[in-house]
Amino acid sequence: MSSGPLVLVGTDGSYTSFKAVEKAASLAAEKGGSLLIISAYLEAGHGNDAAAEKEMGDLAYQMRGSNPAEAAVQEASDHARKVDGEIEIETQTGKGEPLDVLGKFAQDKGADIVVVGNVGRRGLAGRITGSVPEGIKRHITQAEVVVVETGQDG
Repeated sequence: MSSGPLVLVGTDGSYTSFKAVEKAASLAAEKGGSLLIISAYLEAGHGNDAAAEKEMGDLAYQMRGSNPAEAAVQEASDHARKVDGEIEIETQTGKGEPLDVLGKFAQDKGADIVVVGNVGRRGLAGRITGSVPEGIKRHITQAEVVVVETGQDG
């Protein structure tokens, strides 16, 4: 286990989330810390998949169980390794809304730094639950929060 800070980053498998992963890996390497990459998912088999697809758009894949989340953290780990092949990386997935899962892991693992991208939910979902970056800043008080300018998916 590294003696430096624990840097936590969330990913949903998108281009923008991988930009946040790369920044988190860079911070962990620079500070001699370790990296925890997490992804949230919602339980498969919800009766409201169609409503979720309409509501969540590109994020609706999260309604289909942990397999996409597992794939997202593995791909994110590959991105992090390209930044620095020597940093200690752990990957985890958690069932629930992204903000709740990030907050739980940050608290349970004692994260020192939490990195998130600046692209959050838009539209109705964003107005109801808020974006992940805004929510992280409100709910995580024990860790430094770094918001990465990620731009748009591309």
